[in-house]
Amino acid sequence: MEEFYGLFLLPGPAILCWQAYHWLREGQWMPLPISKLFTYNDWPLPNVSWVGAQKIIDWFLAIPSSLIAFVVGLLVVVILVIIEELIHKARDKGESWKSS
Repeated sequence: MEEFYGLFLLPGPAILCWQAYHWLREGQWMPLPISKLFTYNDWPLPNVSWVGAQKIIDWFLAIPSSLIAFVVGLLVVVILVIIEELIHKARDKGESWKSS
């Protein structure tokens, strides 16, 4: 199963490749911040009355989607590796219990 874990890391670089393709073809960099995901899906952008909290939200929404996609993919891989190790340990423990 671990041979498929690398696929979770592909969306981040894929977004960068698409941006590079657009830049090479059009001569203009196409920024893709997280806020574009909200706009594309017609989701309302979060708006709060606390100025500091709004600045944090605005900062987060300005992060490139390629970075978020890579980080989320990396987290998924780490979680899957941990789960797989726990399963192997439980399976090995069960087999040693049966042999006694």
